This record gives sequence, C-alpha cells and structure tokens, in this order.
Amino acid sequence: LDMPATDKTFDVVSTSPAEQLSTWLGMQDWVKAWNSNKFLHLFFDPSIIVTSVPVVFSGWLIAIALVIVSFPLAIPIGLLWSFMRMAKSRVPRALGATYINIVRGTPLFPADIHRVFRVCRLLGIKMDLFVLGAIVLVLNSSAYLAEIFRAGIRSINGGQFEAARSLGMNGAQTMFYVIIPQTVRRVIPTMTSEFILMYKDTSLLAAVGVMEIMMYAKTITAATGNVTPYIVAAGFYLIVTIPMTKLINSMEQRMAGGRKK
Repeated sequence: LDMPATDKTFDVVSTSPAEQLSTWLGMQDWVKAWNSNKFLHLFFDPSIIVTSVPVVFSGWLIAIALVIVSFPLAIPIGLLWSFMRMAKSRVPRALGATYINIVRGTPLFPADIHRVFRVCRLLGIKMDLFVLGAIVLVLNSSAYLAEIFRAGIRSINGGQFEAARSLGMNGAQTMFYVIIPQTVRRVIPTMTSEFILMYKDTSLLAAVGVMEIMMYAKTITAATGNVTPYIVAAGFYLIVTIPMTKLINSMEQRMAGGRKK
C-alpha cells in the first residue's frame, strides 16, 4: 500500500493499561537508575516487561493449545508405531523402524517442520498454521512415544502373557486388557517428560510463522532492540515446566515405593 501523505497525522485517543504503566515506570527515578546499567536494561527493562507480558501471554495460550491438541493425538499414533515396530511380519516392522529412526534421528527444526510445510506448499494444500504446527508436533512426538511404549511393553514379565492366554484370551485381548494398562502405569513419568519436550518444541514453530510465545517475543525484540521479551517468554515456559517436573519426580518416588500414600 502507498504510504500516507506527510501532512497527515494519527491521533492517539487511548492507550492500554500496560502502556500507561510502562510510561509511568519510564519516568520513575529508580527505573532510570536501573536502566543505567546496560546489562539490566538489555535483559530486565521493567517498562518493556510490563508491555511484553500481555502480548506474550496470548502466545502462551497458543502454545498450550498446541500441546493440548497434539499430545492426545500422538499417544494412539505412537502406540500404533510401537505395534508395527514389534510386529512379527517384516514389512510392518521395517516400516515402523524406518519411520521411528528417521524422525528420532533428525532434529525437529529444520528437518521435520520444513518437510511438512514444504510438502503442503508443493501439493497446493492451504491449511491453517496452527493445524500444520499441530501435525508436525504429532508426527515428531509419536515416534518418541512409540519407543517409550515399546520399552514399557518389553518390561512386562512374560508370565503375564502366558497367564492371560491360559484364561482363554487371544493376543489382542491380552494386549489391551492386561499388558497395556500395566505399561501405561510404568511409562507415565516418561510420557510426562515427552509432554514437557513437546511444550518446549512449540518455540521452533515460530520459524514458520506460528504465533506462539517465541514469535511474539521475537516481534517485540525486533521493534525495541531489547531482549527483555525473551526473558518474559522464558518465564512463561517455566510456569508449565517446573510444576510438571515436580510432578514427574513425585510419580517416580511413588512408583519406586519411596513415598507413602
């Protein structure tokens, strides 16, 4: 679009509470003294923190939504890849092993992200960036979950299979009613760790335009020349990762018998 004529002006009729607070902080003596230190000004500018929090918060909601949508979908897909990996037939076993090894052997960025986005563009498929981002996360996480489930299934004592078969259960019934419930209980801590990794991996989607935490932080940093928004973004990541880490430790202690019920 053409730029407006130089004699035209834009009148600011109102500002957000965050902008008002930022302006007020900028006039405070203690903030000026704080920002006189180059390190503190570059990484912890109070006025930029105030304006960054509400903006980065909207990206945080997008990141949470991506994980909430992607992780439940990755679980059954990962279980399917795990079954293929353990199949007796060579074809499904080879397909499962190939997919898992390729996905786990390449980084999420740029290999997996660009692979999906480029294929969609070449095929002329127009899809919302949020949906494409969720697809990338599901495809990547399902490979890791497949190995988690495979290790969990292998850890079940072989007598469980024999006992179920002696009761008249077929292979599918044995797997879904006896083995998988025990496997899920054993791999919950590891699955929670994978949930945390997926949540952090949403930051890589900023490279292709998905408006999540890092994309908003990057935009503000480009406009202000200050990296404080990245510190704010790190704080939003810690809001989820620290409680989840404590939850993992608690579950591992319970499973190991280190804590009483």
